[in-house]
Amino acid sequence: MQKLISIFFIFLFSYSFSQTKKLLIIGIDGCRADVITKQFAPEMDSIIHLNNTAYSYKMKNERFTMSAANWTSMLTGVHCNKTCARKNNFKHNKIAKYPHFFKYLEQKDSTLQTASFPHWMQINKYIVNGNADYAPYTKEEPSDERVKNKAVEWLQSSNMPDAMFIHFDDVDHNGHAHGFSPKRKEYTDAVSQVDKYVHDIFLKLRERKQKYKEDWLVIISTDHGGRIHHQVGGHAIGIFNKHIRNVFVIMNGDDTKAGEILKPHIVDIACTALKFFDVPVKKEWKLQGKAIGLKK
Repeated sequence: MQKLISIFFIFLFSYSFSQTKKLLIIGIDGCRADVITKQFAPEMDSIIHLNNTAYSYKMKNERFTMSAANWTSMLTGVHCNKTCARKNNFKHNKIAKYPHFFKYLEQKDSTLQTASFPHWMQINKYIVNGNADYAPYTKEEPSDERVKNKAVEWLQSSNMPDAMFIHFDDVDHNGHAHGFSPKRKEYTDAVSQVDKYVHDIFLKLRERKQKYKEDWLVIISTDHGGRIHHQVGGHAIGIFNKHIRNVFVIMNGDDTKAGEILKPHIVDIACTALKFFDVPVKKEWKLQGKAIGLKK
């Protein structure tokens, strides 16, 4: 009898450490940290309060507070002074030298499937730059709703990708048009709409976890915040503005160390993804972030 009990626990231990890992990064462009509240974003606010969520409202982004610099830094783990991705036209960038973390995932395990579907297609063209199994580039950009639908489609697939990135852009659009501020209804309405998309995604995710018993990590974050002055001035000159420089990150999954993350930086997200997939960081990659929010 004791032998049977030992075999059972060995099986249980082995099963718990053999679950398929799945990663989803949700980017919400131009979303200030102080609008992730019960009033404007009830779904994301509720996720923050789960007992398997790590979070911060004070993650630092790059001194160059443009989208190109920050999405590049998030997805490569390298500061923009090295990638030279400072402006949104990506001129003179060196991203090929410091590639998307997808490349390192597939170097470790070529069977891993990676996918990227952003509203802002420049992410696929310049940052992914061919380092994904699925990363279409079209001049006609998809809507936020199409991005949400793509995520739901993946979650309902029996052979979904292992590491995924999606990107919503309407919050940023409304910030530029009306001002980045919790006092601007157009801006907060856009946040609330994306929050509903996050709700739809998490609904399908919970269904999937019940069906497939996978080990999931979901990271929700942004590239920059903004101030009430709209157009490019809303976030371009943001080095000393906390509403632009302090961005949020939400990490949900059984591997997270629940609670507030201390002193995270946007370059930490790529390194966290690599750590989650047990990919050892090589010195020659010259990554500048660190793994955050994980138990080990």
